[in-house]
Amino acid sequence: ELQDIQVPGILASLQKSVQAVLLGKSQLPDWFNHGVKSKSQAQLFKLVNAKVGECLVENSAIASDGRYLYILNKYGLYKVGSGYGGTIKGK
Repeated sequence: ELQDIQVPGILASLQKSVQAVLLGKSQLPDWFNHGVKSKSQAQLFKLVNAKVGECLVENSAIASDGRYLYILNKYGLYKVGSGYGGTIKGK
C-alpha cells in the first residue's frame, strides 16, 4: 500500500546541498533539480528473519542504493530488496 508523506523544505534543501558538495560543484546537473520536492511515496513491508528489539532507533541506520535497502542495527547489517532494479521487495 502506498502512502504520500510530506517532505520538509529544509530536508529538500539539505539534499541538494549534500549532492553539490559530493560532486564538488555549485551548479548541479538538471536531474538533481528533480529530486524529492514536496512529497514522496512510502511503502510498508515486513522483514522476515530480521532480529529486532527495544530502543533500536538510537543505534540504527538505513541507506539505499536504489535497488537495496541496507539496515544496520545492533544485531547486524541487513540487505533487503527494494522491489526496484530486479529485486524482490522485502527479500
